[in-house]
Amino acid sequence: MKITSIQNIPIEVPYYEHLGPPMQRVRQTPKYPTIRTHIYIVDTDVGLSGYGEGPNMGAEVEACIGHHPVEYLMDDRTKGIQIACYDLVGKLLGQPAHRLYGPQIRSEVLMCYWSHCFAPEMMAAEAQTAVEKGFKVHKIKARPWERTVEQVAAMVEGVPSDYRIVVDPNGSYGRPTEALRQIRDLETFPAVWAMEEPISWDQIDGYKFLKSHIDYPIALHADIPSVLTAVREGLCDYFVSEFHYSAKLVQDCGVARAGENKGFWVENGLWTGISHAFQLHQAAAIPNIYLLITLAVLAQDDMIVEPMSVEDGHMAVPEGPGLGITLDMDALEKYRID
Repeated sequence: MKITSIQNIPIEVPYYEHLGPPMQRVRQTPKYPTIRTHIYIVDTDVGLSGYGEGPNMGAEVEACIGHHPVEYLMDDRTKGIQIACYDLVGKLLGQPAHRLYGPQIRSEVLMCYWSHCFAPEMMAAEAQTAVEKGFKVHKIKARPWERTVEQVAAMVEGVPSDYRIVVDPNGSYGRPTEALRQIRDLETFPAVWAMEEPISWDQIDGYKFLKSHIDYPIALHADIPSVLTAVREGLCDYFVSEFHYSAKLVQDCGVARAGENKGFWVENGLWTGISHAFQLHQAAAIPNIYLLITLAVLAQDDMIVEPMSVEDGHMAVPEGPGLGITLDMDALEKYRID
């Protein structure tokens, strides 16, 4: 099997209408923010097509033509094409894509809803929406223009007792002592489960300080500081893997295998049901993947035919072959912007 052609199709999908104004405010954009990404359709000489999604590769796609898709399974440089190659090789073998990672260890994966730093009343409404959609975990952005404690207080008023909240300041809590003060304010809420990057990643001693003073698990992105540094220094409990280091790094023994039981929150598939299906397959076979996040559940269209349904906080892994999803061609025509 050889790759014969690659379509690189830019798309722009709006968020749900009620999210437009608050997203515009927090991101300070001249118009409502949208999801902008690229769909890849990779065709082969055996009549199979694979679907991927990710950042624009431009003219770089030409280098993949004439090669076997298996060459790109662990090559993160190929981004969305890499996902399409997992789809293709799985289809060729008649197997789900997760078999290319190893034996299946789970058939469903814990999902996490996502909200930016909205006002408390908006946070409460989004928490209600998440519960109605079947979610049990909710990651929220923390920023200086809102008090996290007020956001959380509003959210917990209308959610079940087993609902869990992850607070992600992206380093905006400042110095370790200030971060500790803000985190202490949250300790009265049992729903608050974990913190992601409460202070800037370069404050190594600051993370050691927080680890010795708080009981919440702490998550750090898997590239900064390096995973080996974070493990050696005992800086965190979880790693967060995002799209630009998707297949190889997640499986790399220095991350998923040798992480001293560190878990993974994977955000490789933020934008559509295509990339989300890929991360579901990763989670099916990689033991340390604990939690998945996708913003496709916030978009007016997830670009796939199959429903993305969450039940009791979890989403089922597609059965395949390949990714086990179908690209919605009508949606592709509607949202393409080339």
